[in-house]
Amino acid sequence: MSVSVDKTMAIAIARRLLEQHFINEIDAVLEGNMWVVTGQVQLFNMRDVKKIRIDVAMGEIQGQALENTSKQVARSHSSQNNSTK
Repeated sequence: MSVSVDKTMAIAIARRLLEQHFINEIDAVLEGNMWVVTGQVQLFNMRDVKKIRIDVAMGEIQGQALENTSKQVARSHSSQNNSTK
């Protein structure tokens, strides 16, 4: 079987789908006739792992899943309490 969509193209398709997120890491693995693109994404202060299945022949997204790994990202700034007297 000839592969029409290569790894670079599969990652580019997934990046377009995830463009509203900050992408920390992204990689793709060929499983049969599907690219499974896994990306560690961050939206606001939550970090998750998304898996996107992309058809090798057509480059169409066949599905996506959010792994249940939500982690709150610690903020680096400190807030001061400005209470009134």
